[in-house]
Amino acid sequence: MTAASSAEPAAHGASNGSSSSVSVSRLLDLPRHLQEEILLRSGVGVFRAEACCRGLRDAACAALASPTGVAHLLLYAVGDEALVAMYSSRSLLRSLLGYIPGASADEGAAALAVLEELEWQLGGIYSASRPPSECLAFVFGCAAAAGHAPVLKYLASVVRSEPEVYDPDASNGVLLRWAAQAGHENAVVQLLVAGADPRAADGAAFAVAAVHGHWGIARRLLAAGAPADAWGGEALSAAVAQGRHECASELLVDHGAEASLRTLLLAAQHGRTGLLRRLAMELPLPDWRAYLALGKAAGVAAMCGQAETLDEIYSTAESLGLDVPAVALLPTSLLGALMADQRELLLRQAGSVHGMLLRTPTRTAGGVYHCLISAFILLRALPVALLRRRWYAVRPLLGACQRGALAAAAAGAAWMGWRRPGGLAALGGAVAAVAGWSCWDGRHAGSMAVEYR
Repeated sequence: MTAASSAEPAAHGASNGSSSSVSVSRLLDLPRHLQEEILLRSGVGVFRAEACCRGLRDAACAALASPTGVAHLLLYAVGDEALVAMYSSRSLLRSLLGYIPGASADEGAAALAVLEELEWQLGGIYSASRPPSECLAFVFGCAAAAGHAPVLKYLASVVRSEPEVYDPDASNGVLLRWAAQAGHENAVVQLLVAGADPRAADGAAFAVAAVHGHWGIARRLLAAGAPADAWGGEALSAAVAQGRHECASELLVDHGAEASLRTLLLAAQHGRTGLLRRLAMELPLPDWRAYLALGKAAGVAAMCGQAETLDEIYSTAESLGLDVPAVALLPTSLLGALMADQRELLLRQAGSVHGMLLRTPTRTAGGVYHCLISAFILLRALPVALLRRRWYAVRPLLGACQRGALAAAAAGAAWMGWRRPGGLAALGGAVAAVAGWSCWDGRHAGSMAVEYR
């Protein structure tokens, strides 16, 4: 490479730099209003120009210091897509609104001023690539996500005033759902007046309002015809999880919502003792399935350390008059407390075995359930305690078995003897089983409860 050829690019770069500086110099020589207009027409180039020098930075800030200036910049940059572009980038919108004085104190009001200017320039909520209803739905959803309440209120009023142009049920009721999710009751009311259907998408707006704790909006949607069991009873589940006893009772009594296993388990998990009995009574299940549901609830309550809720579950099982006594729920609660390492609750449950056996209808039933519980402890709970090294649980679990362990072992021996030749072994096992069962004595219940509590 010759010296002349190597010097040519350098000379070209120098000429570009000099021409650039000359262009900036000429721009700075123009009147301020012309500088601002040129910077706005440059679109996103205004940010590069702003970084060039202090004079252009002052001109750019002055050009964007009003909602009109921001709207004009968007129009020059993207044309008919300005409304969509305004909310397409959350960071860009925040940067543009940052130029407007006072926008940081009320960003929603500043965004509304820019939107109104764009609407006036475009002749409506308009986009070249989307129908009017879809364009409004897009802007509405983005404004709801950004928390711009004034924009939501304004767009809802636009839908109300022009329902023939902007469909209130656009995109399967997404406007009502976003307004409910954001908790803007005024926008919800205006959309309902405009004809939005609260039953759209299986009552999604009502379910979303309940899940986010907006019960004022949820009540309005219910009054407008939203189904109480929307989204598989999501509203009732939300009321139980949030501890809204009044709302849950209102859904069950006034609107016919159905209790489910999920709501019962949520009540057990969060310790909603006031709702648990009501939900158990409302379960549309036969006796044996209701018993299984209460057993699962007892396991969940034990895993979450809800001692008062466990007592309420046992009391509910007795009050419902099920064919199976409440003591049959103990295995799941013992295992739940053991798996979750709820030490105090496990000791309490193990110590209450004998006291609960005393409440069985007959002595025979108590002996049978004692054998079954002992078999569960020996075959399921005790191996879990040993594998997980819950050494504190071994003695209470064995103490809960007492003679029930002997009876369960003898019954197993009798069964093995029956399955194999040897009538003597079968007879001996049967006699031992009967003896172990009949020797069960409830007088140990009080001492056991005190020892292991």
